[in-house]
Parts: sequence; C-alpha cells; structure tokens
Amino acid sequence: MKVEDLWYLGGLIDADGHVGLHKAEEGRYVPSLSFVNTSKDLIDLFEACLGGNTYVKHKMKPTHTDTYEIVIRKNDDFLRAAYLIEPYLRIKRKKLLVAIQYAESIRDLAGRNRTPEVQAHRESLRQLWENTAIEG
Repeated sequence: MKVEDLWYLGGLIDADGHVGLHKAEEGRYVPSLSFVNTSKDLIDLFEACLGGNTYVKHKMKPTHTDTYEIVIRKNDDFLRAAYLIEPYLRIKRKKLLVAIQYAESIRDLAGRNRTPEVQAHRESLRQLWENTAIEG
C-alpha cells in the first residue's frame, strides 16, 4: 500500500465517506467506516488498503449506474482501518477519533459482561460522537 493511496482515500472519505456509530441493539452501537461510489476501481482500492465488505446496489432504471458500497463494521477490522486512515483525514478526523475510542472500549472489554460503568462510558462517547461537528 502506498502513502499516496491513503491520502487519496482520506480525501474520498472526507468528501463522500461515512464514519459512524450504528445502533446494533438496545444500548449497543457498532463503529463503522463506509464509502459509496459507482466506480468499482475506487471500491477495490478501498478494499485493498483498508479492508471491508462490498455490496452492489443494482441500478433501478436503464439510465442509472450500479452503485457499490464498502463497509467496515467488525471491530478489529474497523480499528485497523481507522488507525491507517486517521492521519489522512481532515474533515471527519474528530468523529473518527471518537469512534476509535468507542471501538477500543469494545476491544478492551474482551467479551466480558458490560458493567454499568462501561455502559456509561460508551454512552458518553456516543453522545460526544453525536455532538462532534464535521469540520471543513
């Protein structure tokens, strides 16, 4: 992987990507990184550098183009990709840093039961993520 590819992907994520905390079930959220585009080449570059699962959204009308979405949701995969891409983000960096903290709280728990303290910590991170503005 070339550093130029990470700069390029950072720009794509800042412009058209998404850094999120998605509700999985009551009180549980999953950090994610995603990108949607009509260019399969861009999706392949994203996957080669950062990983993820690709989904095809087939065109609805003859004049439309198929769209590809790549999503990274598995916690360890998210952390690997986030650590790689974070230095190359400008606009969505703060949101990504909060999502990284959330993902690290999942990793650090290592499958143990969630205590009220852990739940409160994660809720405070989720609130911080919600209130973090995307900067330009």
